[in-house]
Amino acid sequence: MGYTAGIKIELQQQSGSSWTTIKSWEGSNPWRVLLSNDWYVVKGTYQLKVTHTSYNSSGQLLETVYKYSKTVTVN
Repeated sequence: MGYTAGIKIELQQQSGSSWTTIKSWEGSNPWRVLLSNDWYVVKGTYQLKVTHTSYNSSGQLLETVYKYSKTVTVN
């Protein structure tokens, strides 16, 4: 076996028609990844981008998956 999973969570703020990452958290562990954190924001529109990666025991990238949350607008 010897697989490794990694996760990166990015807090993104909308800037015109694009998204800018303003904070990110990362973690990796062969068995599980746990992330918990608070971050306070100002007025704007936000989303989370989650990137999952998995590697085999040789360090070869097996998979990368991107997921996005629904957007949230803070007034």
